[in-house]
Amino acid sequence: MSGFIKIRCRKCGTEMIVFSHASRNIRCPKDNELVVQSTGGKINIVNADIIQTYG
Repeated sequence: MSGFIKIRCRKCGTEMIVFSHASRNIRCPKDNELVVQSTGGKINIVNADIIQTYG
C-alpha cells in the first residue's frame, strides 16, 4: 500500500513529506543530505526519522 510519510532530516531537523514509493532519490532542501533512496518500489529512508504516516 502506498501513501505519504512525514520525515525529519537527522542532520538539520528539517521536516518534509515524501511519497512512500518515490521514483527518485530525495535530498534535504536545507543541507542537501540524502534522506530517501529510491529502490524501484517502496523507498528506503536513510538519513531521516519517520514522524508520521498518512494513508
